[in-house]
Amino acid sequence: MHINLSDDNFNQLIILMAGLIFLLAGYFNLKRKRFLYDKGIGAEGVVISIERNDGFRFGKNADINWFVTIRYLTNDKLWITKRYDELNETLPFTEGDKVKIIYDPADPEEFILDNSSSKYGPLVFTTIGILMIAGSVLFYFFNIKTGDLE
Repeated sequence: MHINLSDDNFNQLIILMAGLIFLLAGYFNLKRKRFLYDKGIGAEGVVISIERNDGFRFGKNADINWFVTIRYLTNDKLWITKRYDELNETLPFTEGDKVKIIYDPADPEEFILDNSSSKYGPLVFTTIGILMIAGSVLFYFFNIKTGDLE
């Protein structure tokens, strides 16, 4: 069996691999969050601090990330103060805001915010991965060249 890795096939392979990465990242993140929604304990936390991280630079643009430190009380009366790293670009909080969280009773420092981005973020990653994989497979089997799209 001979596989021809022309430029178009190589591009399709790269898209396929990127799709697999998106799919796996979405799956494992979804699995973790689903576990916390099913087995976790809800609590109310307070935003203690907000840090801006400009992250990677692309020319004049910066990939802005926000690190929010949240403090909450577990059912065992243990205060947890931990940074939440999963916010990007938009910042829906200010210092002092109350937020709903869900933490793992076996590991109280493992928590997620109880909001729509926690519910739908992994689903978006999984969907993007599936679409990339499907697109690369369709391009390969129907022998569509990237030059044909122009």
